Amino acid sequence: MFKKIKEGEIYVLDLGKEKFEIIHTFFCLKPLDIVILDEKLNIIEVHRKVPPFRFIFPKKSFRYVVEGINLDIDRISEEVQSSLVS
Repeated sequence: MFKKIKEGEIYVLDLGKEKFEIIHTFFCLKPLDIVILDEKLNIIEVHRKVPPFRFIFPKKSFRYVVEGINLDIDRISEEVQSSLVS
């Protein structure tokens, strides 16, 4: 929490199992790209340039949330897979 996100970096939040949660961008200083994935790393939702102090209400349950600035959506599943292995 309260880390500066650099362009090209991703942060992966693993909920441990699929569940429904509300996501917020409180305390974020810049707009974020947020990608929501299921247990099999399939992309469920993509939210581009979400401003600070906003809520996101996902339509389905999910396991992973990926945050970053100017994310390459086509590579998200690969990057999450490699970050979970390392």
